[in-house]
Amino acid sequence: MPPPRLLYEIRADVLVSAHAAPAAAPPATLRDVPDSFFASLRARGVDALHVLGAFERSALGLEHAEAQLPPAAPRELACASPFCVADYVCAASLGGDAALRALRARANAHGIAVILDFVANHVARDHHWLREHPALIERAPSAAAAIAARGRFFAGPVDSGDGEAPSFFAYGSDAAGNVFCDTAQVSLRSPDARAAPLERRMKCGLSALTHAQAAGKKSALVASAPSARV
Repeated sequence: MPPPRLLYEIRADVLVSAHAAPAAAPPATLRDVPDSFFASLRARGVDALHVLGAFERSALGLEHAEAQLPPAAPRELACASPFCVADYVCAASLGGDAALRALRARANAHGIAVILDFVANHVARDHHWLREHPALIERAPSAAAAIAARGRFFAGPVDSGDGEAPSFFAYGSDAAGNVFCDTAQVSLRSPDARAAPLERRMKCGLSALTHAQAAGKKSALVASAPSARV
């Protein structure tokens, strides 16, 4: 597939709720987005579908979102950030990796590439890396340093190494210094951390990675035919 020229952007949940085939057995998933949807995009010259929020979101992130609601607001209005990623797999509510691959195949059949949006520099605070691979996450050198940083760190689920005190992990942040308290900052100085997202997405059946901005900023994963070059 050549590089995309006209891109159509849509949230993954909206893609399913608004465009899944009416005859699809509930709950509908990405697998149920019909050929007619892609044909209508192609007729308008669209050759890339940018799907936002396809990865599994964090339960802790949902709790964080609920806490931001006004007291009288219904809890169902809360939604975890699509960039508060609990795991690098397609969300179960969207049908999982198999449904994502089915969506990609159907899109490709109409000459449309699929792009998944993700942030490479942070994950959810309950992501398994904090327990299993804490070296992939930015940490304060000491509890005193974390306290001095004034709201930049949180106590994590693993020991700091001396068996007495927890690790203090950095909250996720962006290049402008904004802090996102539902996330943890990935240590992009670590080659293992830089490689991990790509390895996981390859397991999802996606074929190519392109950095839309500088390392550590928002990137885009292009899922297309196995022979695709980006």
